[in-house]
Parts: sequence; structure tokens; C-alpha cells
Amino acid sequence: MIPSLQDRLAKLLPTVIVGYFAFIVYGSLIPFELRQYSFAEAMEAFRHIRYLDLGVASRGDWVANILLYIPLGFLLMANGSAAGASRGWIGAVFVMAFCSLVAFSIEFLQIFFSPRTVSENDLIAEHIGSALGIAGWWLTGNTLLGSLQTISLGGRTAVRSALYIYAIALFALALFPFDILISLDEIRQRLDSDLVGLLMADRSNSGFIRSLAAFVASSIAYAPIGFLLQFSGKRRSSIATAVVLGALIGGVIEVLQFFVASAVSEGLGIVAAV
Repeated sequence: MIPSLQDRLAKLLPTVIVGYFAFIVYGSLIPFELRQYSFAEAMEAFRHIRYLDLGVASRGDWVANILLYIPLGFLLMANGSAAGASRGWIGAVFVMAFCSLVAFSIEFLQIFFSPRTVSENDLIAEHIGSALGIAGWWLTGNTLLGSLQTISLGGRTAVRSALYIYAIALFALALFPFDILISLDEIRQRLDSDLVGLLMADRSNSGFIRSLAAFVASSIAYAPIGFLLQFSGKRRSSIATAVVLGALIGGVIEVLQFFVASAVSEGLGIVAAV
């Protein structure tokens, strides 16, 4: 990593972390409707928080808590690295302790705000997210910094790096809001829903125009992947190769989306990817 990039990251990351922390607080307390609790009552309520049996509708919120804290752990580790601190276990312990303090503090504050609920599930999710963020930095930090350096230099390699990042983001967006099915009964209900179709899902409430718009939007979203295929090797990919790989990528995403309760999974999605 070139020194100028490291210097820029060292100056930028603290601001990004403060902004992201503000985002966590805002997202956790909105719509800011106060409950009439004294501090003693809040402490008593916090001492008796329970572990809840979450259904499919609440599972997306639980996964969202994991995702909310992944960037926090990741950014704190990146900030320590940019500042020249150790990337070893000591740094990870301090980052995890800080994320844990944030999680417990925000969960406690939620007691004072309606309609927020406080549960052990949320605390578990937030600690999982923090740990994943730390692990993510260990596994991908150097690669990401290398990609940022490449992008900052411009050229063909920069385009390839940017498109790889885009592809990862596309996969993540396809599985949002991550309300994953975890039982056979949920899978059976999914098969009977109007969000699954061998060629085209029923989606009777959506209408033809909205379904067509969704198909066009999916096709546009997949278009940069074609550029990625062209820039991924020394030789340009043939149309046949692009079609096969596009179908493969679309097929993988559609299969994964089948296990997301609120996602549409249909064979037409593979056509959009091609």
C-alpha cells in the first residue's frame, strides 16, 4: 500500500467510524418515542431481558443486527491498522470489547424508546456481527487495501477491482433482507407462496408492468458483471462463455433466493442474468 493512501485512510477512517456509529444509534432508536421509565426501572427491565423464539418475520431483523455490527468491527480494525497499531489478538480484543460496550449501551437505551424491544437475541446478533467484522478484516483487509490502491491508480486493473467489489455487493443485495428459511415447514410454505415459480413467479398482486420493471432492473444490475468477465482475463470472453457464466451466476443467485422468505425466486431471473 502506498504511503499516500495509508495517510488518507488514517485521516478518513475516524470520521467514517463516528458517522457509522451515529447511524447505528439513529437506526436503533428511531422513531424516538420516549417511554416513561426511571433509570432504576430500566435497570430492572434490562436485568430480565429474555431470549425470544423468532419467527420468519423477525428473523430478518435479527440478521440485520448482525449486518449492522459487521462494518463497526471491520472499520475499527482498519482504523487500528491504518494508525499503525497491531492487527493481532490484542487489537482484536480491544475492538471486541468496544463493540460489546456499544451493543449493551444501545440495547439499554432502547428500553426508553417505543416501540423498540430488547432481547438476548439482539445482543447475540450484535456480538456475532462484531466478531465477523474483526474476522473479515483479518481475512480480507490486505486484499481490500490492495484493491483500493489499484482503484486509486486507475486503468484496466482498477476497473476489474471495482467490478469485483460490485459483484460481491450484488450477491449481498440479492439475499437482502436475509430472512433465511431454517425449517422444512418454512420451505413447504415457501413452495406454496406466489414468490416462487419455475419460469415466472405468480406475484398476482404485482401486476405485469411492475413484474416487467423488476425484470429490466435485474438485467441492468447484472450488466456490469459482463464487463467483469471481459476484464477478468488476458483474452476477451466469447459471447457463449458470457452466456454460460451469466446463467450460472443467475442460477446460483436464484437458488439462494429460494431460501430467503421475502425474495422472489424464478427461472426468469436466470434470463435476466444472461
